[in-house]
Amino acid sequence: MIKKVLVRNGKKFYWKEGDSQNQFGVVNEADIKKAKGRVQSHTGNDFFIYDANFLDQLKKIKRGPQTLVLKDLGYILIHS
Repeated sequence: MIKKVLVRNGKKFYWKEGDSQNQFGVVNEADIKKAKGRVQSHTGNDFFIYDANFLDQLKKIKRGPQTLVLKDLGYILIHS
């Protein structure tokens, strides 16, 4: 389950556990857990950080043969 989302230059990086490693550097797990709003990688790049919401969870879910896509889920929520 995704816990946090890190954003840099419009790119989203999803974090579950451990250190977050990407092309902008490594962000330590301890920094991610205690961060409020911004966190910095070992190379000095800043990331905007926030808690993952329902849509972030839905985008990264493993898709089986009968998974609800966003447009179908929206229709169901509106009419129920």
